[in-house]
Amino acid sequence: MTKQLVSILLLGFFVLLPCLLQAQNSTADPGIEIYGLFNNPNESDPAFNDFVVIDPNTAQPTVLGAVPSIQGVHMGSAAFDFSDSRYMFWANTYSGQTNLYIVNAETGQLLQSDEVIETPYEIEYDMQNEVLYGIRFDLGEFNPILGVIVNGAYLVSINPATNEVAVVSEVPGLTAIGGASSSFDSNNGRFIFHGIDDNNTSRIYSVDVNTGDIVNNPEMEGLIHGMQYSIQQEKLYALYTDIDASVDVYDIDWFLFGVNPDDYTEEELTAFAEESGLLDSANSNDMYIVEIDVTTGEKSIITSLDTYASVGGAYTFDQQSDTYIFIGLDGTPSNSQGKFLHLIDVVSGEIETKEPIDNVIELRCDNTRFAKLFYAPVTTTPEINPFNNNYPISFSNTTNNDWSIKTDLNAEDYDDTLPTDFTIININGQVVEGPRSIDLGAKGGKTTIISPRLIPGIYLISLQNGKNRWTQKIIQR
Repeated sequence: MTKQLVSILLLGFFVLLPCLLQAQNSTADPGIEIYGLFNNPNESDPAFNDFVVIDPNTAQPTVLGAVPSIQGVHMGSAAFDFSDSRYMFWANTYSGQTNLYIVNAETGQLLQSDEVIETPYEIEYDMQNEVLYGIRFDLGEFNPILGVIVNGAYLVSINPATNEVAVVSEVPGLTAIGGASSSFDSNNGRFIFHGIDDNNTSRIYSVDVNTGDIVNNPEMEGLIHGMQYSIQQEKLYALYTDIDASVDVYDIDWFLFGVNPDDYTEEELTAFAEESGLLDSANSNDMYIVEIDVTTGEKSIITSLDTYASVGGAYTFDQQSDTYIFIGLDGTPSNSQGKFLHLIDVVSGEIETKEPIDNVIELRCDNTRFAKLFYAPVTTTPEINPFNNNYPISFSNTTNNDWSIKTDLNAEDYDDTLPTDFTIININGQVVEGPRSIDLGAKGGKTTIISPRLIPGIYLISLQNGKNRWTQKIIQR
């Protein structure tokens, strides 16, 4: 590949936008599990070395465990292993190593902290096939302002147990990626990310992890960061910055990005600011949650936000409730109101939580229960007869809360002399309806039952007749 002089963009670190502050009431699903890394201001060590769970309604962190010897965390380097509720991330140590840390999200116990040789960017977890993927660059010399020489870019799979990185395919022409701006479509096996090609064109890439083919890579205008894919809606969401003005290079708070402007010339600062979009961001018009068409790059606004900046790496998504989660700075650059945890329902556009938060990075939701229920085949409990694929009972949803249930006229497993119990269970294992006895009548009969209106999500509907149980997974949209 022809060597290109590029910058690894910091699009996901801070995006500056003016707006006004509005208070919000917290109505988020209390079952949402948000994890992250926390820097306790009461401790002498400035590193983000506490592993925390964050209340989705109050934004208060609870420390579950400590991760020692961390000097700096790689932005966008965290992922969740949905096969076993494990939080993982890459970080630098004080001894100069780069380690892969794996933490048990339920107990806070540190399971692994092994040194790694290759550090992929933008790691994402395929919750259907339980594989970790990322982007790896074959890099030349690095300069914090002018960037690096890219000799090649590759989609890779990662084995966390052994730290082995295996190339899936090359991504031709890719020279840079947006920080903390990737996601994964587990329904179709596609790694999705925001990248820059060798013509300096911003694109949304969708790469098939089974074939290595670039399925789509439409051009993308404006600043996109924090991309999150909804498994249920089969849509891509992101924070979008609408640019309308620019500022002088010295109006940028360079120390916010770990850069001392006195160490570089105005030309070097300008080159970096133009590459990363920083010059355009401070006087931009608005920030939105948008839906992105991965085939065309077109954006549809879900809701506007009173936010002028977002914290890099502090984005995640709860798949069960279709909630987009991020940390943003409200107010204006000259009159900041501080950092807030935002939880937004992408279906309704409602801002469910906006509460003050600080010193937390690399947010990730535990979608383990969702993944196991959504992708795993339905099974019955051991004390019940084996699951019968020839359903003696069929379900159909006539309205949002009316369920039509019909029995098979020739069903041998259905005993019409016995009562039948009806139950609806959510993804968290909680019974939201029943069990209650319903009358299905004789074989071949049909009945309609009324259940509470279900919020969008995944549920199991269960009917038990004697020692037999029939269970069907349903998705309420």
